[in-house]
Amino acid sequence: MPNPADAAMRVAQFDELGGLMAWTPGGGIRVPDLVVYGDGTVVAGARRTATLSPDAYADLVSTARTGLKGLPQDPPSKLVITDGSSATLGVRFADGTFGTVRVNNGFLGADTGYPGRLLTAYRALKGLRLPETRPYTPASVVVGYGCSSTCSTTETLNGSAAAVARASCKPAYEDPQQGGTRTCIWRYALPDELTSPAR
Repeated sequence: MPNPADAAMRVAQFDELGGLMAWTPGGGIRVPDLVVYGDGTVVAGARRTATLSPDAYADLVSTARTGLKGLPQDPPSKLVITDGSSATLGVRFADGTFGTVRVNNGFLGADTGYPGRLLTAYRALKGLRLPETRPYTPASVVVGYGCSSTCSTTETLNGSAAAVARASCKPAYEDPQQGGTRTCIWRYALPDELTSPAR
């Protein structure tokens, strides 16, 4: 069940990447599409947040644990799509370990060899129905420097340093073009990043 003391503990996540999907920053500045924390908080793309009910939280974590249990990070698939996108599912198991499984996004409705329980977990995470979301605006930000498709360095800032970064750097998700290097880009820090040393 959700626990307020676990507000910074990542318990599940879902992320899609690759293929013909729109550009998003990488190199430490990028975040999963959806991250669920131990107190029931959900952060979507470091831009929106919501809080799951205890029942919704319990169902999601249980489904994800069942779906990913015992699977390798890259389970074999009968279906290979060149330049196709993939999805990464993640969950924290009861023993405290965090496991991830990457699947081919083209597997829905196809005979791929993936177990049915993995498909169930995929649908639960990808199709998670959030209660009303609100803007996600913590005081800390993560800044990437020298960014094109990746960033050469990153750091977590708070206080006045975070305010300077927001004023002088580009928002991480604003520019859809990959070409060229940006001096710096920023995004809001996730709850588990807020516990990292920051200045």
